[in-house]
Amino acid sequence: MRVLVILLSGQHVPNLLSVEAFKPDLVAYVETDDMKRIEAWNNLRKALEIKDLSFEHKAFHLSNDNSLRAIMRLFGDIQDRYKDEELIVNVTGGTKLMAIGAFEVFRKTNARIIYKPFRYVDEFIDLENDSSIETKGGLSVRQFLKGYGYDISETDEEIEERHRKYSSFFEMASYLAENFRHSTISGCLSNLMRINDGSDSGKLNIDVSDGLRTNDPILKRFLIAYLGMDSLESDELHGTLDRNIVRFLTGEWLEIFIWGVLREYGHLVDVSEPMHSVTILKKNEPGVVKNELDVAFLKDNNLCIMECKTGKQMMDRDAQKTIYKFKAVIDQFKALSTSQYLVTTSDNLLDGDGEVKNYIASRLAEYDIKLVKDLDIQNLANAVKKKDEIRIHPILREILGN
Repeated sequence: MRVLVILLSGQHVPNLLSVEAFKPDLVAYVETDDMKRIEAWNNLRKALEIKDLSFEHKAFHLSNDNSLRAIMRLFGDIQDRYKDEELIVNVTGGTKLMAIGAFEVFRKTNARIIYKPFRYVDEFIDLENDSSIETKGGLSVRQFLKGYGYDISETDEEIEERHRKYSSFFEMASYLAENFRHSTISGCLSNLMRINDGSDSGKLNIDVSDGLRTNDPILKRFLIAYLGMDSLESDELHGTLDRNIVRFLTGEWLEIFIWGVLREYGHLVDVSEPMHSVTILKKNEPGVVKNELDVAFLKDNNLCIMECKTGKQMMDRDAQKTIYKFKAVIDQFKALSTSQYLVTTSDNLLDGDGEVKNYIASRLAEYDIKLVKDLDIQNLANAVKKKDEIRIHPILREILGN
């Protein structure tokens, strides 16, 4: 029987990956009072259930994690219990003292002691002979979140259905990302935003008197197709638009563009499972605020979230509301490891030289938020139009900060 010993901690990913990589028959987990209180094992188990992994499990409680003697005694008991089994010990989790105690006990046995360096996505280290162990594990956003007690409000099927619907908008989103500065486009989209009554359901009726027009042939063709008009000759656009089209044209196009690029070219920069418009929440816990994320994905087993903003953002000129939203996400997740990006077409955050204003740059740095500016968006859109992976690769690397 293969037995995997893990040390529970606030960061579940190394333990999760070790279960997936070594496929034990039994997981022997060591938990402290703190880990029992936050239900670390229960969260990890729920994350593992997504992959339908089959194994037994046995809890070992450590009452005093500040006593090396108590720690070594507990690991000695585990060693005695499973000495005739194939034993693998993952010392990545737990406290430093727990890791030291586990190493000291098991290095004198036939157990295989492993460690997960975060910078090596597909590798564990065998500490006995200082060699790497290559592994292949497909961590999902939902798995990542479940391990911290969070979930996504929609099912995988609902998310995939929405992705299929919005993937048809990607070409138009790319066009807008490249040309949003053109007055005939920006003026039309600003006018559409003015006409919109703010409702999020039903349809928006646009009359000739609303003055919706554009000379851009591609945007005009797109609008006419969804307005129900049968002629390209009319200068005055009128008809009925579904609200999803209104949302797309008045700002959602940016997040669909970013999501679509990552879906098509994310493999160039080790991005996996990009998701568009997801709501994260802590189920069965009253008072927890839902967090709506424009774009979410995994990179190097780290959750990355993007907030996308278009237009002048007159109600949030210095991005305070957006930055505080990120802060709320960070504070709610607490130990959750995330990378945050503000993607914006607004030039309100820049000075006359095109650089981020000092006080805004300081606030972004305080919360470790990376700014993706309008020029980054346009350069990426231009490279995507040409399907030029040689250009796309460095642009994405620069945007993601690696």
